[in-house]
Amino acid sequence: MKIVVLRENLVFGLSVVERAVGVGSNLPILKNVLFSAHEGIISLTATNLEIAVTHNISGKVLENGEITCPFQILNAAIKNVAAERIALEQVGKKLAVSTDNYDAQIQTQDPKEYPLIPSVQTSAPTVSLDAASLTHALSSVIVATQYTDIRPEISGVLFRFHEEGLTLVATDSFRLAEFRLVNKGVVGGGIDAIVPLRAAEEVLRIIQTEESGSLVEITLEPNQVLFKTSRTRLISRLIDGRFPEYHAIIPKEVKHEAVIAREEFARAVRATSSFAGRASDVTLTVSENKKFLELSSSDAALGEGRSRVPIKIKGEKFSAAFNWRYFLDGLKIYQGPYVKLGMNAPDRPVVISDPDAAYLTYVVMPIKT
Repeated sequence: MKIVVLRENLVFGLSVVERAVGVGSNLPILKNVLFSAHEGIISLTATNLEIAVTHNISGKVLENGEITCPFQILNAAIKNVAAERIALEQVGKKLAVSTDNYDAQIQTQDPKEYPLIPSVQTSAPTVSLDAASLTHALSSVIVATQYTDIRPEISGVLFRFHEEGLTLVATDSFRLAEFRLVNKGVVGGGIDAIVPLRAAEEVLRIIQTEESGSLVEITLEPNQVLFKTSRTRLISRLIDGRFPEYHAIIPKEVKHEAVIAREEFARAVRATSSFAGRASDVTLTVSENKKFLELSSSDAALGEGRSRVPIKIKGEKFSAAFNWRYFLDGLKIYQGPYVKLGMNAPDRPVVISDPDAAYLTYVVMPIKT
């Protein structure tokens, strides 16, 4: 293999595949990056056996071939050279890296020892989405999940394909976020796939770098999913399990409803949270005159803090305590000037929504006191 590439293209390509490298693996080969140069296409691939990422970069292919070398060593070397162009050439069992003022020889391994990257069947169900829409949806729901060994079926994001579009859902059992993408040319109804959190995070990171108007193809197979852009492919295993039937958690009707300025509310939550106790609890209480929402928190060792923000309320007064971090996450995913809180009882789920974003719903459970 012999190629010449621009430094900025190589640095960017390495950053795309970096988190798929098996840094903590007991298999040394997984700590490598695989270079492939064929017919004018230069590809970088990394895998940790759970996800695999391949990214194509621009460059000049002088000799076709494949080579694999330790990612960390190559990445450190490339980041610290100042030259605009970099030549990479296989010399015996080493990768020669050279610029106008820098030369290095990196030990390589046989590319045949590198794990086989899975492929998907061309007949598998596929849907195309614009990158901006998928970025918005995925970034909105991913905040509501986290890693757990106890319930692996919620350690990811549900991709539910149905006749009206695609719905993304995530939950950690304390909060839930649902984003509905409508009329996006889905392949058909009745298809569910739980994408692991780490894979979902990588998909989000990759598609955020795509140019405006770019498309993302999602191809589903029974045990794996492929996300493909014009330059990058990410393939991941799916979580084997059944996502909870979450619709019963989302209240269909609410007795008490309050409309609040979102940014002002978020600032009040942050300010009051400074005195939150070990449960990270902040109590929300509608004032006696029903014109303000009062936020309070206290800790015997820290003291107490109070804030209040103006509201418009329908229904009766209410009071409930929440994990302030979970609550704040629900405010951050919206972009409009106002949010709406819907509640039925102090021990029942509360809906945070945006009057102008009916496609997005965030539900958070109160803390039992």
